Amino acid sequence: MVVTDPDPVLSLGSVNSTVPAVVPPWMNPSSAAVTSSLSSCTSSTPSPSMSLWLSPSEPVMDPEMNRLVPVQQLGSLVQYCKEVEEGRLSWLHHKKEATWRLSRLQQQLESEKARKRREKIEETEAKIRSLREEEMASLSRIENEYRDQLSELQREAESKEAKLIEAWCSKHARLAKLVDQNWVNAAGASSLRLPTTTSTRPN
Repeated sequence: MVVTDPDPVLSLGSVNSTVPAVVPPWMNPSSAAVTSSLSSCTSSTPSPSMSLWLSPSEPVMDPEMNRLVPVQQLGSLVQYCKEVEEGRLSWLHHKKEATWRLSRLQQQLESEKARKRREKIEETEAKIRSLREEEMASLSRIENEYRDQLSELQREAESKEAKLIEAWCSKHARLAKLVDQNWVNAAGASSLRLPTTTSTRPN
């Protein structure tokens, strides 16, 4: 059967008091003079350094905890502190990276919004241009149709006018011919009547 030694305990009061040569005479608690001087010092006003050292702003550890902390637990505590510090640094790095990614994502979103807005504006302008082109084409087509109709009406009017002029000329020619015929007939009749009148005239 193997008997293991217990874990060494770090104790603040583990100083061997059996070594009188190491302890100075003025720190010997059996000295009455030292005791009286210490009592007079404690009754007098404490120095600023003592007041600062004894200030309640710093937490005072339990003496039992100071005396009963194993060495192996101190190593584990140091390791835990290192892990906590590494975790804190890792968290800060992750937070910084997340903030950078969020900022980059916001910039990408703003850029995407600006791009979509620009595309929408360009699409609207293209539709407006297309509508204007269609309007101009419609107006041009209507104007061409109106011009063609006007030209056709003018041709019809000119044709009717030419026909009317031709009919009037034909009627005028027939009238002139009829007048000429009547004039010839009248002249012939008058020439036939002239000898009879001369024969009846006395000598």
